[in-house]
Amino acid sequence: MSDIVSSSTVIRPVLENIFAVEAPCEPGVDVRALLVCGERSTILLDTLAHPDQLNEVRELVASIGLPLMIVNSHADWDHWWGNAAFAEAPVIAHRRTLARQLAEGKRTLRARQRKEPHFNEVTLRPATIAFEGELELDLGGLHVELHLLPGHTSDCTVAYLPERRLLFAGDAAEDPIPLVGEGSTDEWSVALQDWASRARIVVPAHGSIAGPELLRRNAAYLHGLRTAPNAAVPELADATAFYKRAHRRNVKRAATS
Repeated sequence: MSDIVSSSTVIRPVLENIFAVEAPCEPGVDVRALLVCGERSTILLDTLAHPDQLNEVRELVASIGLPLMIVNSHADWDHWWGNAAFAEAPVIAHRRTLARQLAEGKRTLRARQRKEPHFNEVTLRPATIAFEGELELDLGGLHVELHLLPGHTSDCTVAYLPERRLLFAGDAAEDPIPLVGEGSTDEWSVALQDWASRARIVVPAHGSIAGPELLRRNAAYLHGLRTAPNAAVPELADATAFYKRAHRRNVKRAATS
């Protein structure tokens, strides 16, 4: 299958029956979801920032003809505001994510609507199934394991496909650098190193799809925030202004975490 391109969304094959779905979320920054198709069902990992960004995904899912589940990796707006594009699909998330969706969703949406009126069309659809700990989903021939990995936010969840050794990292890993939020950067760094020993393909929500080296770079960066925050950061040499600002915020947050 070749790339499917609309005015704002691109669907790219990653592996057989696995598709990256990419669309803009901020100026100069794209966000990525992942569609995984098993023998009995399909799963959409994240739903981007707006239901309209998923029109081509709806067509693809309809052509596949299998039941769809949605997973939200965390409750940041650009990862779940597209949930309503699939009004009948169950939406799975960690209980921390559901709590954030209910507590923050309406307020965040109103703020975004004041700046960008096209978000007036968004109807929030929080998770319908919340889990605690870890969760394994059987799609038929493919399994998806959901694991909590706090750091960017307290509710960040990654999804691992053991048959393909593929990790959908959400915002737990990012190219060129992750964005520090809540929790211990040391524990986050160790967790990324552990995943680097297991994953062969790493699909972040932002930045290029890569191998385990992305996890190792992110882990080293997080460790460096604590040990040498003023050292040169090679990843930022060609980074956009967004990530250079993010680095300055990361240094401040790591100093107080």
